[in-house]
Amino acid sequence: PQSKPEVSSSINVTVFKNDGTPFANGYIVFQTGSYGYFSGHKLSDVRMTNSAGNAQITYIIPRGTAAIGDTVTDIKATLSDNGRLDNPLAAIYDIIPIRIIPYDIREMVYISGNVWDNFGNPLPGVIIEVSNNGGVTVTRSPSGSYDILVCWGWTGNITPSLEGYSFVPANYSYTNPLYSDLPNQNFIGYMSAAPALVATPSSITAPQTGIASFDITVTSSVSTITIAYTAQSSDPGWLQINTGSSTYITPGTINITITNNGTGSARTATITIVGTNPAGVTPATVTVTQPG
Repeated sequence: PQSKPEVSSSINVTVFKNDGTPFANGYIVFQTGSYGYFSGHKLSDVRMTNSAGNAQITYIIPRGTAAIGDTVTDIKATLSDNGRLDNPLAAIYDIIPIRIIPYDIREMVYISGNVWDNFGNPLPGVIIEVSNNGGVTVTRSPSGSYDILVCWGWTGNITPSLEGYSFVPANYSYTNPLYSDLPNQNFIGYMSAAPALVATPSSITAPQTGIASFDITVTSSVSTITIAYTAQSSDPGWLQINTGSSTYITPGTINITITNNGTGSARTATITIVGTNPAGVTPATVTVTQPG
């Protein structure tokens, strides 16, 4: 209606070369055919990409626009390569949909935020559950951000969950109907207890003669931990770890090979398995003995 103000959208375009680097100083031709226009009442306008390959333009829906129901109009953004800025023929383009929602139609509402751990690190993979038919989303990697759409006038709770963590706040509760977007609904995750590594078996007795091979299964009290392992012995070389790397992800298996003991005395070694991510993991040890 004429009583309402015009509405504008800021459109951003980024252009990259084939090698992934920004395409600077390129001309982007923006075109529209209905409902709105660019600054100066233009149906076509040109912007040049900056050093980061970005170009920006504002699209305006004027007051009094007659939109029939909830509809969409398209903006065409073309990278001109034929020298014409009024009617480019380039095959490099993008169609940008602009949603037109009349004032008398109920809109969707965005709830968004971030989840961090108590050290300030982003926490991806957190499940965000929205009650009252709101659905479920998961925080993104690596940013730990999330957003979800709920119906106009929605009420209910949003609750985060991740194995091994508790959250502050435990949830957000909305008892008043939502009619506008709600950003910065953030959570902080605290590890419920220090996770622990478990090595099975925790002790191995190897035969004195011949070559013996053993598997050690490493699990953890949370689903995934990055670990590193070392072997310490007074007689280096008789015990070999065969995983091919000094770090790996739980759950998994470490294979060790123990060689023939011709020293005439017993040998012992300790394999120490520590967690490197997340921090604060309780390590596991495996004791290996071989008679002399």
